[in-house]
Amino acid sequence: MENIGMSDYKELIENSNGKVIVDFYADWCNPCKMLSPVLEALEKSMPDVTFYRCNVDEEMQLATYFGIDSIPAVYKFIAGKTADVSVGYKDEQSMREFIEED
Repeated sequence: MENIGMSDYKELIENSNGKVIVDFYADWCNPCKMLSPVLEALEKSMPDVTFYRCNVDEEMQLATYFGIDSIPAVYKFIAGKTADVSVGYKDEQSMREFIEED
């Protein structure tokens, strides 16, 4: 998964016509560490969805822009607009269902 920050947010998300998932995480966050392999597996099995990550400690401007106060926070964008948010760890099936919902 590619990392994303405020500098490339508009280009990669707002200008996207498809479904985009952004995982807001921190290296010290244990639930984030548990969720990371789940999202990596889903990225491999969902080629029509674009996945990004945002380290909230390194990209505070983007985390603040979205009002991130709990992590992991997974944002789903459809056609450049926020469609839904999932906060906390979820297993692969639950996360797949979250991503597939429109």
